[in-house]
Amino acid sequence: MLQVEHFELIRRMVLVDGLSEREVARRLGHSRKSIRKAIEQSSPAPYTLSEPKRRPKLAPFLSIIRQWLVDDQQKPRKQRHTATRIWERLRDEYQFTGKRRNVSDFVSTIRRELSPPEVFVPIAHPPGEEFQIDWGEATINLNDVSTKVMIFCARSAYSKATFVRGYLRDDLPSFLDAHVWLLGQLGGIPKRLAYDNLSSAVTSIGPKGQRTFTSKFTALRSHYLFGKRF
Repeated sequence: MLQVEHFELIRRMVLVDGLSEREVARRLGHSRKSIRKAIEQSSPAPYTLSEPKRRPKLAPFLSIIRQWLVDDQQKPRKQRHTATRIWERLRDEYQFTGKRRNVSDFVSTIRRELSPPEVFVPIAHPPGEEFQIDWGEATINLNDVSTKVMIFCARSAYSKATFVRGYLRDDLPSFLDAHVWLLGQLGGIPKRLAYDNLSSAVTSIGPKGQRTFTSKFTALRSHYLFGKRF
């Protein structure tokens, strides 16, 4: 089943990069039906599991796998572990009896954390390329009462035009609402939003700064298809 991250990637490849549905299906290994579903809706329909998916056989070895992959960062590429080699070592050295697929899935997750994409920061920005976003606290006079509020500030990297909106709560719904308001004011979608502080939408930060976002923020990006930079 497609996750919300897959929806965003598929929609970006088709609607932004201009690739055909057939080509995206070939590259990602998804069915044409799944590709069309992602184009028609920006996030998967909500669902709940009766209980979290369990992998009890793999759980005792998660820290071992992670350490092997961390150590691999200091080795030549040809000497690093493949997912299959990790499964074989667990089987031979630790009598692991779990499925190879479970090991491969966990290895893929850790590799994404350890190898964030390279970031290129341009000095000059063409129109519509980037808006710089800040989300911070301020004190204002509201009805003659000193009140702390959260300020959403968006500034065009090209024209320096600035859009500001205040909120009484520092929470995810306010942060997301500010994005919807900004894009409504612009009447279009910037190619990229650059963030100074995104703690309201981040669930965790990996060892090399790789961020894991809330599903609602990812769904927002999948709907509007704007890029991000930090």
